[in-house]
Amino acid sequence: MNSSSERLEAFAKECSDQARDPGFGVIVAFEYHDGPESGVAVYPSGAGVYFSVLGESRSRLFRAFELSAIEGNWLQRVGSLQKKEAVSPPPHVLVPSNTELERSRLLYDVSNASSKGSYVGVGTPSLNDIQIVSASRKQIEDLRVRGRSEAGFRIAHELVKRGKAGT
Repeated sequence: MNSSSERLEAFAKECSDQARDPGFGVIVAFEYHDGPESGVAVYPSGAGVYFSVLGESRSRLFRAFELSAIEGNWLQRVGSLQKKEAVSPPPHVLVPSNTELERSRLLYDVSNASSKGSYVGVGTPSLNDIQIVSASRKQIEDLRVRGRSEAGFRIAHELVKRGKAGT
């Protein structure tokens, strides 16, 4: 069985040319409540990951996320959004406010990008310290039906703990 750190390395490699997880350079939140709830996280290489909350722990210290590595280099798009938001230096998490049209275009492009793999992850609301496992579309749909609930978090957490990949 692969360790979660090995899966993170594989996930990072799938998202970029780097052999280990470099951490996200910037996160653009399409939804934000006590942390990003959906959006695109971009590695320093420009590789992007669409994410969306699947559930939250009772303590609200941890969230379960759907993560999908998406085709393309997103660094320029995110950099353009940062400039339009007049953010300097760039924050780790960007919540677009003044650029609704640009945000909508980015959301559309991210939503229509080809996926390179689906994962379920559990970590902090700011997408740090994420432990992941590959997941089937059915597993993710089953979690989505729970409406970002604590029950969804518990199920996702169990999947990650057991390291069970989708079939």
